[in-house]
Amino acid sequence: MGLARRHRIPPLPAGTRTAGTSASTRTAPYSAAWAGPTSPSGSAIAGDSTWVFTAQETPAYNIGRYNRATKSRDLVFQGSSTTTATGDVIRGLGVFNGRVYAGDYAGNRIAVFTPAGILVRQWAVTSPGALAVDSNGFIWVAQMSSSTLLQFDTLGTAGTVIHMDTASRPSALYVDNRHGQLLVGDQGPDMNIKIYDRQSAALLGSFGVPGGYLNQTSGIRGQTGDKRFTRVVGIGRDTQGRLYVLNNPWGGTGTSAATARRISTATTAPAHYSGPSRPSTSKA
Repeated sequence: MGLARRHRIPPLPAGTRTAGTSASTRTAPYSAAWAGPTSPSGSAIAGDSTWVFTAQETPAYNIGRYNRATKSRDLVFQGSSTTTATGDVIRGLGVFNGRVYAGDYAGNRIAVFTPAGILVRQWAVTSPGALAVDSNGFIWVAQMSSSTLLQFDTLGTAGTVIHMDTASRPSALYVDNRHGQLLVGDQGPDMNIKIYDRQSAALLGSFGVPGGYLNQTSGIRGQTGDKRFTRVVGIGRDTQGRLYVLNNPWGGTGTSAATARRISTATTAPAHYSGPSRPSTSKA
């Protein structure tokens, strides 16, 4: 199921840059002009004031470029180093200063392209997942299976490494540049959002009911609701500070469509961390 088909990306003010996440974080119905035989999948999306880039559903190794003004796809280019893999091949996208950063899960690399789809650099990363770029140009990459968050500069030089709890499964990333925070969707047992300080990599807190929709303290096990997340696959904030969380129904809700929920107008991180332990950090 392609989550991105169900969302329209409205134009941004001229000169605006947006960092990528693992899925769409803007949630209004949009024209079927975006869909087609090689339509976008829900595994990755990012854009700037001119274009939107999405992972393609078929072939899964491609990236599509869409014109914001016409809402039409005007370019498709190969985003993965392999053409034989299936499923979610491109699992993270980010755009910064005229470069498109792609997390090539199947190719075990981060690939950097021009907006025209020309490869300009790449570096090895094992099984890269969700990806986001902050306002300083640092690329953050989630490795879900190892519960790790990696930081790189635009040339691929490694920086901070955040080791989450071993049960965590980082599934979405969002950089809150206004507050200097990195928000991490965790589809592990906690099924919530972890909030880190972007500079120190310190864990500031968490957002969401621990255990998500399976929590039996605040509700009925299996019941979704306010802060009772399933699988967090997209995170974002709007200009008024409201937080948006995209849930994937394959977390076990049994529903047939992805749910985007406007959660809160709060602009600061919660002070209390509800996870099982504090993470460790290291500098390369």
